[in-house]
Amino acid sequence: MTCYEVQNWMLTEESPQRPTSEVRAHVRLCAVCRGSYNVLCRILLEVESAPPPPIPFAAREKLLASLPPRGEEANGFTRKTPAPPSENGHQPSPNGAGESAPPRRSFLLFRAPAAAVHSLKKGMSNARPWVRWTAAAAAALLCVLLGMGIQALLTQKHPIDQPVQLARGNGTETEQSHEGLEEATLKVHIDIAQEMMRGKQLGNLVELAAAIRKETFKSAQEKKANDLALLTWLSGRVLQDGIQKILREEGGGMTQEARDAARAFLDETAAAVAGLTAKNPSEVVGNPLRQLGRQVREVKAFCFDGGPEPPPLPLQPPAEGNVLLQVMVIRTVELAQQTDPIARADASVWVADALAKRLEQADGKEAQRLTASLDKVVQDAVCVNLSQPITFEGPPVPAFQQRQEERKRRLASLTERLGKTGDRLQAQVLGRVPPECHNHLKGTIELAHKFRKEPPGRSGQKPSWHRQGYKDKSRR
Repeated sequence: MTCYEVQNWMLTEESPQRPTSEVRAHVRLCAVCRGSYNVLCRILLEVESAPPPPIPFAAREKLLASLPPRGEEANGFTRKTPAPPSENGHQPSPNGAGESAPPRRSFLLFRAPAAAVHSLKKGMSNARPWVRWTAAAAAALLCVLLGMGIQALLTQKHPIDQPVQLARGNGTETEQSHEGLEEATLKVHIDIAQEMMRGKQLGNLVELAAAIRKETFKSAQEKKANDLALLTWLSGRVLQDGIQKILREEGGGMTQEARDAARAFLDETAAAVAGLTAKNPSEVVGNPLRQLGRQVREVKAFCFDGGPEPPPLPLQPPAEGNVLLQVMVIRTVELAQQTDPIARADASVWVADALAKRLEQADGKEAQRLTASLDKVVQDAVCVNLSQPITFEGPPVPAFQQRQEERKRRLASLTERLGKTGDRLQAQVLGRVPPECHNHLKGTIELAHKFRKEPPGRSGQKPSWHRQGYKDKSRR
């Protein structure tokens, strides 16, 4: 299910405390929908358990005194005044005091406004004007108090109740469920950031696609529908935006050995997907696997057999979850397609920013892993590419000059983003993470500050953060 479908379900379902399996699976993955569902459950629990407000004694006596006696004729009709309500606001039983009142219907949050309006219209149709004005003022005051109560519920921290625990599952966040794949993606990103030979970059992308395939098969065996949808989409992006483009465009450093290895990987993947799909024909597992097999066959036919170009994939993933993994995979594929050192460094800065955002919520071993990964990205990817010669000189052609202005703005933007990331790490993370993380984290913060003091792209002396160049000096 998508976020839109889950939000509609929460607005229309009469019993949201009992979510379906599809809603429960989505809420475990999506932080936004999980927060909305938790707030909804707390509001329902508070409203259903709250006692009805008591009627003040003075107001009750004043209201009863203003009513005519029971059974008095008015305008030719006999008015039947109801019996006085009790202290708690309930009407006495029409069959006698000893008989219990019928059970109250369960509260339905989204039917309450319509029911309240209907009751007010029916009860106030024959009331005196001042009674209607008093009721209107009381209703307005009740709406204000209700709004203040809902706002207090939204801002107050409550203990996790049973529906919230059901939505959270076993307490393991999805952001930590693909640690092995994140590490494999980081390794490929660093390798591509230090490599300009197309044949080697193709091998790096095949390695990334193989890591995603392994994780996809694992999720298929565990029947994780949302993980399968996300991993299939990421695999398609690596195949189409990475491997397919390099095979079609080739460029400097492409070798027949690299092409043969890519073709063998596509054949192997197609056969493995077909075998796993035959064992799992269900819709939850079979559909994502069939989509993956179709992607592999289309890319192979287009690159090696003269087939048509595959249809483009959607820009947004079909399922929420693991933002860090999405950023790492997409930016790694983008990095492989760039030759400008500014564009290459920009792709790595986005990865560093995603790692820093995850680090703000991490602790323990997760924080140690993320600080080491962040230091690698900044040292071995960002610095390496920004240490390459960057020039903005060229012929006085309007199109060329416009392109150079765009490059200048992009360079200034990535430098500022990296500096803000360092400020955020120093203010929000450094004092919270274990001491084992301080070495890598301080190095990243210091390097981010150096970029501000010595911005890249200036001619003259090399900056203090300068690093060695690519593994191979050859260009495409």
